[in-house]
Amino acid sequence: MTTTALTNITYSCQEDTMVSLTCVSSTKLTIVDAFYGVPSCANCTCGYCTCASMNVTSNITAQCTGLTSCSFTAGNAVLGDPCVEHSKTFQLTYFCS
Repeated sequence: MTTTALTNITYSCQEDTMVSLTCVSSTKLTIVDAFYGVPSCANCTCGYCTCASMNVTSNITAQCTGLTSCSFTAGNAVLGDPCVEHSKTFQLTYFCS
C-alpha cells in the first residue's frame, strides 16, 4: 500500500498477512497506533472470554518509523499471541511525512 504525505491511513487484515507500507518520494512512515488480537469478546467462541486486542504500537514503531517502506507479517511470530487458538485481526493507523 503506497500513501501520500500527511494522510492518516487505517489498514486492517487477518493474522499471518504480509503487510507492506510504502511512502511516496522522500516522505517517511509514522505509526499512529497498531492493535492485534480479537477486538471484542463477541468474536470469541470459547465458553469464557479472556481474549483481547493487544496494543502493538511500540513493536511496529520500532520496525517501521522513519523508513520510506516497511514489510512484516502481521502474525503471532512478530506480534505475540494475545488469544491462543483464536483467529486474530491486525489494525494499523499510520501516515507519511
